[in-house]
Amino acid sequence: GESVAHLVLRYLSDGHEVRLTRGQDSANSPKFAPDGKRIAFLMSRRAASGASDAAAPQGPQVWLIDLRGGEPWQLTSLERGVRSFSWLDDGAMLLVAQEDPTYY
Repeated sequence: GESVAHLVLRYLSDGHEVRLTRGQDSANSPKFAPDGKRIAFLMSRRAASGASDAAAPQGPQVWLIDLRGGEPWQLTSLERGVRSFSWLDDGAMLLVAQEDPTYY
């Protein structure tokens, strides 16, 4: 009863499709890097069994995948997740995220 969204890259020249993400976790909000070599996206990956849920970040995090190959890797690990992001240039992003809780 749950839907999962994955990233698929489709080449317009010949219609060839490459599935970039797999598994039980949804990926969304993909954005190409300005140089066109990477895609950043949001994904909420569930904690591995045996991992402490208290230590695991809650909410979506920014992940990157290189279009030349390889597995995606997690870029952020913010406690309350990332709400939105945008590339500023090839090496910088702007993130919108809720602050971590404080004693104030």
